[in-house]
Amino acid sequence: MHPDAVRIWSMVTHEVPESTLQRFSQVLAPWERSRAERYLSALDRRDYLCAHVLRRSLLSHCFHRSISDWVFEADSFGKPTVLNREPCGRIECNLSHTRGVVAAIVALDRVVGIDVERRDRPLDLDIAALICSPAEVAALHAAPRSRQREKLLQLWVRKEALTKAVGRGLSMALPLIELDDDGFTVSGQSVPGMEQPADWQVHLLTMVPNVLLAMAVHCQGQHLCIRHTRIDWVRLCEFCGIATECVNV
Repeated sequence: MHPDAVRIWSMVTHEVPESTLQRFSQVLAPWERSRAERYLSALDRRDYLCAHVLRRSLLSHCFHRSISDWVFEADSFGKPTVLNREPCGRIECNLSHTRGVVAAIVALDRVVGIDVERRDRPLDLDIAALICSPAEVAALHAAPRSRQREKLLQLWVRKEALTKAVGRGLSMALPLIELDDDGFTVSGQSVPGMEQPADWQVHLLTMVPNVLLAMAVHCQGQHLCIRHTRIDWVRLCEFCGIATECVNV
């Protein structure tokens, strides 16, 4: 894993068999299994399991450890920290899941965040002032009515990825953060946890048509090699050491 590399995996979860989910659960830590069981919806439980297995698999792929070896700890804002140590640097990761899609991101010595949202999620245009800077609100209102909801959702998913990277959650003042139209450079006023806003990259990634996927990384003005790979549940089984021929599809 090179310090200038950022690795992202995403996966659609609709076709994951129940028997595979049971096997996925076995590779997770007790606290992960316990949290999965709190979901009342079987579909939400599926996505939680897949997201956490995806994160472990991506970490193992990048750092050549067993998938069950990874240890995490949440800080006061709930951001997960990897407790495993590597001589090459500090491991950073993040994950996200929405109904039917999961994603994970990993980097070395630079904080990262990722968010995935369905395009059909409820989103009222009236909340724009709570999410957007004044300039973003003006641009939103100037857009055709048919495009306004999509543009607001794009801003939301990008800013959510950024808040997850910074580790402040929704306690951050989102209207103070202004994102350029090209999707890369962050500009705006000084925000707690972001002393130099221009040192960040925040942009959308290509995903399935009904889903938006965004990532944020503290690049510090450096050129990064960002690689996004879409995998399927069969490939994830291979990373977990689960024989797919034994899985009831």
